[in-house]
Amino acid sequence: MRRRHLAQALDLYDSTLYLHKGARVKAGDYSDLEDASLVIISAGPLPDLTTGETRMDTLSKTVAIIKDIVKNIKTTSYDGLILNISNPADVVTHYLQHELGWDEKKIFSTSTTLDSARLKKERLQRRLASTRNQSLHMRLVSMEKARWFHGQLFL
Repeated sequence: MRRRHLAQALDLYDSTLYLHKGARVKAGDYSDLEDASLVIISAGPLPDLTTGETRMDTLSKTVAIIKDIVKNIKTTSYDGLILNISNPADVVTHYLQHELGWDEKKIFSTSTTLDSARLKKERLQRRLASTRNQSLHMRLVSMEKARWFHGQLFL
């Protein structure tokens, strides 16, 4: 399990390249929350799409995991921000807000941001498949020259 946590921390660390200032990412335990300013919660099983399972179908398993997370957070003096990315995001975020009893503004989710990104990616892939959009394909091939500015990509 420790190995998996380390691999996940390394994945998160790779994403810090896009942050405006440095971030420390590590595989730790709840005692590490004491000096953290943001906790990202990603918990729960992925739905088995081959059987038609949905995110709502996995809710009871996710809530069982979230209950344990809440219990452990309560043992610390952590009072920073919590970003929930567990699905279904809105439902789990509301559960966290209720169970922790904190100011709701300190516990939030990306909600449909990921779904919106997936939709944009799908639309873009469909455009790329079209012969009418060769120039768009050329711009995307040279993305290593792209710059990130305030979370938006400018080519």
